Amino acid sequence: AGNSFNRSDHVDGWLKQFVVSAFDSGDTSGFLNQPGGPVSVAIGGEYREEDAYYQQDAFGASGNSTAVAFGGFDPPTFTVKEAFAELRIPVLKDTLFFEELTFSGAARVAKYQGGTGTVWAYNGGVDWSPFRDIRFRANYSRAIRAPNPSETFGELIPNFSPGFQDPCSAGQIGNGTALRAANCAAALGANLANVSALGSYSLPILSGVNPNLKAETSKSLTIGAVIQPPFIRGLSLSIDYYNIQVDDVIVALTAPQIVNSCYDLPTGNPFCGLFQRF
Repeated sequence: AGNSFNRSDHVDGWLKQFVVSAFDSGDTSGFLNQPGGPVSVAIGGEYREEDAYYQQDAFGASGNSTAVAFGGFDPPTFTVKEAFAELRIPVLKDTLFFEELTFSGAARVAKYQGGTGTVWAYNGGVDWSPFRDIRFRANYSRAIRAPNPSETFGELIPNFSPGFQDPCSAGQIGNGTALRAANCAAALGANLANVSALGSYSLPILSGVNPNLKAETSKSLTIGAVIQPPFIRGLSLSIDYYNIQVDDVIVALTAPQIVNSCYDLPTGNPFCGLFQRF
């Protein structure tokens, strides 16, 4: 039997969040009433501070325990300032072809510390019920997802992708898109035969953060109807159409996803610049 030893590792870590928020809501029943009722309004604001800390002891931080040297995480305090407003306008009610007609809207402006800066999110919608048993609805919105400090602060860390299979190897070159084989041949040339003999292995990689991340944005349109036929008691039928577009998606790609995408997409794609062959 070989020699062995054990050692107790020590890690310090904490996460703190400080939040102050306030809002006020009311309606215009005291001075303004639409045919459908008073206008409802809500306004508010919020301030957030987030701070995090993680530190391994010197033995663990040097990579002695897992061969991955992840020393610590101590980003600057992250702050967010937000203000928002919501509005609901009941235009008509209990009239011919307008059992209800209501418009609604909301907006939020947020100032994030770091590269995200000031961003806006908003939505607007309408509810129309021509008769008691049917209701049409539509809503358009724009939403924001700002990157977290854990996605933007820190250093790249040497890591491993176990079980990696080269897309240009003999067992993989026939998979993927129709572009893979031609792209592998063009990129590797005479070395393609050597790569084709490779099996799976543990690939050394660099993983970590991207300090240049911007906010992820989405735009969505929803149109639908709710039908409650009076001749079928208890039945409620809901039909909705969704169209959602997301831009600048924040996602952590794996090593296989990056390398496969390089050879599965047309040449000149950005994935080929994210790795090197030796």
